[in-house]
Formats: sequence, structure tokens, C-alpha cells
Amino acid sequence: MTIRCRCSLLLVLIVFILCASLVSSETWVQDHNEVLNRTRRQAQVLDYSQQFQACLSGPSAVRGHCRYAQACVLAEFKQDPKRALDYVCIIEQKYVGICCPDNFRGPIEKWNWNSQEALSICNGERQISTVSQLAQSFARVVEQAQPRTLAGQQKVDNKISAPPLFESNVCGRNGKQASRINEGKASEVNDWPWTVALKRPYERDNFCGGVLINQRWVLTAAHCILFNGLKRVSDLIVRLGEYDFSKTNETQFTDIPAMAVRAFPRFSEQNYEHDIALVKLSQKVVYNAFVRPVCLPQPGEFYEGSMAIVTGWGTLSYGGEKSDILMEVPIPVWKIQDCRKQFSQNIFDTNLCAGGYKGGQDSCQGDSGGPLLFQMPNKQWTIIGVVSWGINCGVTPGVYVQVNNYLKWIYNNAKDVSG
Repeated sequence: MTIRCRCSLLLVLIVFILCASLVSSETWVQDHNEVLNRTRRQAQVLDYSQQFQACLSGPSAVRGHCRYAQACVLAEFKQDPKRALDYVCIIEQKYVGICCPDNFRGPIEKWNWNSQEALSICNGERQISTVSQLAQSFARVVEQAQPRTLAGQQKVDNKISAPPLFESNVCGRNGKQASRINEGKASEVNDWPWTVALKRPYERDNFCGGVLINQRWVLTAAHCILFNGLKRVSDLIVRLGEYDFSKTNETQFTDIPAMAVRAFPRFSEQNYEHDIALVKLSQKVVYNAFVRPVCLPQPGEFYEGSMAIVTGWGTLSYGGEKSDILMEVPIPVWKIQDCRKQFSQNIFDTNLCAGGYKGGQDSCQGDSGGPLLFQMPNKQWTIIGVVSWGINCGVTPGVYVQVNNYLKWIYNNAKDVSG
């Protein structure tokens, strides 16, 4: 196999299991009576008829708006409370809400469960800031919830059913329309403010790419941080806000040394399975027009047949010159069975493949670790893949790590944005 290098405001685990089993200990309930009484008083001023941000509702991605959960009691929740996990949204960074379909006209009613504690969380009566301490207790229940899978596909043990919201109010916003990106070309100055460059302190150019996912963490490929001769973690420099490496005044780029690196523990250097890693920055990022995080994808989503965008400063052809300017290339995501026919190497269920069906359009050398991006119907961009490997450039589809297979690991390792 020929491998080519392609090279907080609030961080909350959204735990929304709608059943009485979440809270079974009377002692535990008594310990939180005082907090519950305070949040009940807060609930008295909530306007349950109010609609908040636009969102995609449920597995079918129906257009909707975030509402207090009490105002959107769908019939399917009553049949199977865990279905509500597919509809979770956040209201004003304070409340758990439901992404309610715009055509829903049901009554505003109380959830029919026995547990007052679970009720106070699910119907929006308790602020998230007051329940964050309960996350560990609820996480055990979330762990047991099974993610949705396609028929015949194996479950991946590191998925998480309720995805963390990383900077959901600011992530993935750039004003670009995916439908208007129809060819590979140089991007505009601040089109992709989450794309970062990984470089050494004594070199001008980057050797890999990555994406900012919150104020302290960058997502990249494992081989980028393990196979590039870095003797110390601080030798890894993350450049944020870069656009054109040949100029110094077109953006307000910032170089931040790495503080820690974490490769996925089961990464294989033989076949590049689980080629994903995290880099912790030595200081918090200040968001601006040139620096902003990307959104993490939803669990259980599949992107085969969708158009995606890959960005990076890699070479424009195999063995060619690197680009000084950040490039963007639209490429379709292949069906996994069609991709496997193109390779003698293993293509795992945790991979996805993307590239021009007739060749030509692809990521290339130096793009490793960079993002494969998908624009959601709400116009926010999410990272669905991390550039991993391929054969030459544009001959076969590129092989990417499918990010939503690793949400649990990403959350567990990147939730800390403190010093």
C-alpha cells in the first residue's frame, strides 16, 4: 500500500434519556431537593409557545425549530422514550430542548413519567448549568442506548447516542453555500475559519492539517502526530487563521504550541485503522472572523451519495508543489462497497471514501488530518471525515476516518477546555 500524507463558553454532555430509570435512588433525589425547588421557580417564567433556532428534527431531518421539550411531546416518545435522543437541541445555552417539526400541532403537556428529577430535566424546568454534575450518573444510561445502524452494518462500540454539543451556537458558520462550490479552486480569505495547519517551529509550511472543534482542541489524523519526527509535544505548532502562507498580512493568524496530543488508542500504523487524534492547545483560542470551530456530526448519520468539501494546503498533484493558499475541492462520498472494489487494502466500517467518480478531484499529499466537510440543511458545516490515506492523488477515492464513529472518544478526551 502506498500511503500518502494528507497531512468555552459551555461544554455539556447532553444526556436526555426520557424514562424513570434515570433516577431510581430516593436518597439521590432528596440530596437535590434544594436545586429542584430553585429550578421549579425558574420554570414558572418559561414561555412554552416560544420557538428558538432552526434545526433538523429527528432521523428524517425534517425542518423544525428548537422548543422547550414540554411543548413538543411526539407520539413516538411515548412509545419509546429513547427516541427523544434523536431530537435533542439546546436553548440559549441553558435548557435541554426538542427540535420540534414545524408541522407539529400537538398539545403542551407534562411527560408521563414517575421520576420528578427526570421530568424537571426533560421538560426544560432545570437549567443545564444545574445538572452538569449529574452527567456521570446519566452517562451510564446513555452508554446502554444503541445507536441507529443500517441493515447489515456492524455496530461500532465507540459511538455515543447523545452527541456532545461543541460550541453549537458558533460552530460551522461561514456564509458559504455548498451548492455554489462546483470545482476545485482557491478559497476566499475567511471561508474555512476552522481549518488549521500543523507545522514545526522552524519551517514555513505545514506538514498536516486539522480542524478546531472548541477553544482548546484540534482534531487531526493520528499519523500526523506520530510519524513526523516531533521530539517534544511543544515542537508541534498549530497555526489558526491562516490563508496564504506566502503573505503575512492577509489574515490575523496565530501560532499556538501544542500542550498534549492523544492518538486513538487502537490506531494501527500497519493499516491506518482508527487514524484519528486530538491536539490540545497550550492556551485558549479567541474566536474572530478568521478563527472559529467546526461542528461535530450527528451519530448514526451516513453520508454516502452526498457532496462534501475537502480543504487543505496540500499538493495540487501527486509529487507536485504545495499550495500556499487554502484550497477547496467538492467531492462525492462513495458507497463503501464501491470503494472497497478500488483497493486491495482494507477499507474498514469506520472509514468513508470520497473523490471524483472519474478521478481528478481528491485530497493529496500534505492534506492529511484535514477535514472533509458537509453542510447541514441549517447551513452549518460539520466535519464528517479526517483525511487519512490514498493511492497517488485522484486515481482512486481518498480514504477518510468517519468522525461520527468516534464521538464518545472525542467527547471524553476533548471536553476539558480549562488550563
